[in-house]
Order: sequence, then C-alpha cells, then structure tokens
Amino acid sequence: MFGWWNCGRGFLTKGKRSELDVFLKENKVDVFGVQEVDIHKTTFFYHDMYKINGYKHVFPLSLEKHGRARCLLYYKEGLDEMITVRKDLMVDDQPIIWIQLGQRNGPLLAFHYREWTGLNGENSLNSQKHRLQEVLSKVSMASRKGNDLYWMGDINVDAADIVPSNNHTNDTLAGLIQNTMLEEGLDQMISTATRMQLVDNVCQESTIDHLYTNVPEGVMNIKVLSTASSDHARILFKRKKKLDTPVKRVSLRSFKNFDKLAFTEEINAIDWEYISCLGADGATDFFTSSVMAALDKHAPLITFTPSKNYNPVISEETKSLMALRDKARSKARTTLSADDIKLFKQLRNKTVAVSYTHLRAHET
Repeated sequence: MFGWWNCGRGFLTKGKRSELDVFLKENKVDVFGVQEVDIHKTTFFYHDMYKINGYKHVFPLSLEKHGRARCLLYYKEGLDEMITVRKDLMVDDQPIIWIQLGQRNGPLLAFHYREWTGLNGENSLNSQKHRLQEVLSKVSMASRKGNDLYWMGDINVDAADIVPSNNHTNDTLAGLIQNTMLEEGLDQMISTATRMQLVDNVCQESTIDHLYTNVPEGVMNIKVLSTASSDHARILFKRKKKLDTPVKRVSLRSFKNFDKLAFTEEINAIDWEYISCLGADGATDFFTSSVMAALDKHAPLITFTPSKNYNPVISEETKSLMALRDKARSKARTTLSADDIKLFKQLRNKTVAVSYTHLRAHET
C-alpha cells in the first residue's frame, strides 16, 4: 500500500505525527509521503524527531543542502533491502523524494510537493515554471529508463485544467504537465476532489493531488480519505505487482524497401476496364483485392511484439526532435547563452507541435 498526505503545518506541534502513526498501522501502509511539513535544521533538530515506530524516514536533499525541508517519506522497517533512495533523480532545492523498489528494473516512485514559493522566496509564475520544469525533466528521464513510474503528490494545479482537449502551451503550469504526459505516455489517475476549503462561507473543492503513471492498469484500489486535521485528503493506492496483460502483437506495413516506381507500374498494369463489367460490390472487391495484392508485394505486412514503451503516436520524426531538444536543453543549461536558450525553446515548441499533430492524426 502506498500513499501521501499534505498535512499542512503543525506536523509535530499539533499531534499530526501521532495521528499518522495510527493511520499507517491501521491501513498497513508500506510507503507514505508527507507534505507541507516545515522542517528546519536548527540546533534543536535531530533526525528521530520525526520517527514513527515501525517505520524509517527519509528527508529530501534540500534539508542537507539548504537546511530546510517541506516533505518527508516513511517506509516500513524491513523494506531496506527492497528500497533504494534515488538521489540522482532529486532536485536539491525542492521538496521531492524519489525511491526505487527492488532491483535495477524495479518501479520508480516520486513523492513531490510543488510549492508556490521556492526556498529562495520567489513565487512568480516564471519561477514556478522553472522549478516545475526541473522536476519534469527528471520525470522524463525516469520514464525513459523503461521502469514502471509513479509520480505523486500535491501538485497545486487543478486536474480539471490538465486535459488532452485543451491546447496547452508551455506558458502555463498545466501546459508543462500536459506536454510531459503526452511525450512520456503518462496517465493521471485521481479524478475526485482531494482538497476542500471554506472561502467566504462557501466550500470549494479541487483536485490538486495527482498520481501520474505509465502503467495505469497497475494502479488498484485508489482511496481519497478526508480528514479533519487538514484541508487535503489522504491518498492511498495499491500497485498490482504482476500485470495480467496479454502479449500484444502489432501488424504494420514495411516500406523499408518500397519502390514507388515499381508499385506505380504494377498498379497501371491492372486491367481496370474490367470494373465496368461488374456491379458495385464486385467492383469494390476487385479494386480492393488488386491494390492490396500490389501492396503485399511491395510493402509486406510485418507482425512484431512491441517493446514495453512502444507508442504508435510518437513517430521517428518526434523521437529525433526529442533527442535534438534534450541535447539543446543540456547545452543551454551549461552555457546559459541567450542563443542556446532560444534554440532550445524553438526545438521544444516544435517537438510539442509535431507531437500534437501526430496525436490528432492517430485519433482520427
């Protein structure tokens, strides 16, 4: 059982740690993230201040580097050999913790609290976009490793704004998330309200706690559990360890050795006047069988088992653009040159545009 909770402030001072202790044991939770805690590495701080009996806990990199943390993670004692803390996927100034279950091919889980205001006090839209892009680049990196991926937490963007029908751009937080979902083949699994707050005596609901995964068929028993001690619900879910999915076979025509001239000559050699002697059904059958016979000869059908991350929407053109975009992004981060940043943005926007074009073509 996995889950997370934005507990709000007062994790230690308002008895929320004790409340969580009972909750974890009653629900037999294995791994659980806590968000919007306010941890400062002062002279009064010691690691076991946050201890829950029967569980070990992990802090984000920001506590070590900046002396402050806004999230932590609990996992059952005895799971040490199964859990690896993936510091290489973390961002050292943001409240996010990555772990991996099992060996190299095991599932990757990210517990993320997307703050409005960063550790440096910046809360402008541009600063929020920059911080979100840093996390999304790690999500993309993890997704392309081929592992099962689960990225979860209080994202502070209403899920209603992240839908495929909206033509998002990178100018919005929702657009950045939507583009990553499209590029990496992720699904958002939470559909009910996860936060309720009273504004001018009116109860407002939103779904700002999200669960993204590349294996939606592997997510089971999602529970959104309200609590009086926070305006956020606690979220629980189970992961199906072994997916009972049949082996998928895909058939496509191979145009690798297609000769346009030879194909055209063969089509022209067909006695098309014969159609005039046939009725409507016979003419249709004659046309279809003649063209398909020529196609079978010059562009034969091939059947194969696609790889785990096979996505027919992502063409070779899109993959090439993604590679160029990623290379340009790495260079721009290193040089901070205006020209390099401009090139990266151009490639990024072109990649998104081509992806949307192929998605629409695939859906029609």
